[in-house]
Amino acid sequence: MRYVRLSTLLLLAGPAAGAGPLVLTDPAGAYAPGSLPAGRGWLALHCEAGGCALRATGLQLRRQTVLHLDEFRVPLETPRVKGHPLALFHGLALSPGPVTRWHGGERDAERAASQLRRLGRWTVPGDARQLALSWVRLPDNGGFRYHLGDGTTRQFLFATAFEGHYGGDTSPRVLWAGDLDGDGRADLLISLPDDNCGFDNRLYLSSAAGPGLLVGLAARFVGRHPACGC
Repeated sequence: MRYVRLSTLLLLAGPAAGAGPLVLTDPAGAYAPGSLPAGRGWLALHCEAGGCALRATGLQLRRQTVLHLDEFRVPLETPRVKGHPLALFHGLALSPGPVTRWHGGERDAERAASQLRRLGRWTVPGDARQLALSWVRLPDNGGFRYHLGDGTTRQFLFATAFEGHYGGDTSPRVLWAGDLDGDGRADLLISLPDDNCGFDNRLYLSSAAGPGLLVGLAARFVGRHPACGC
């Protein structure tokens, strides 16, 4: 029984803090202890009616335990941050101040996901390169491969399963698109859905793109919610 419980706890564990640049799109969530670094060094993306801005901020972590369905205690940490940011970034060389937004908010994210499901293609607004996010379906329900293209360059970004563990939709949510790094080109904040307690937050920056590419994966936060199902 002890071995089974340890295995379950390992499954629920999240990434170790300091493993690399982080992007957090659900500051109200609960995460495995050690997943997030507390203190200063964070940037918060705040969006209001007048526009969006990056602001330096700090992160506090509240530790607690909850009772899992298998009747053992699961430790977790819940972040606390000032205001209600759309996303938090750590370990990125971005400058605080106003940023350009071309797409953002729950309605925009759902519209983009709906277009991807129905049409297989979503055009990124704002960028003069006429970027489009599109997918290719793999045979035998093997899943989908997603690419970003501008008509000349076609860059593979990630792959998803055909459906979630419980049959849920796996279409990525483009939570925000705009210019975070000030180079006039689109940066993408994307969340990959998981109906089995997982999360995968990604930030793609145009300034992090390698030779011949359109964007580069600048920050990521992936893991499993330890309190899921409790």
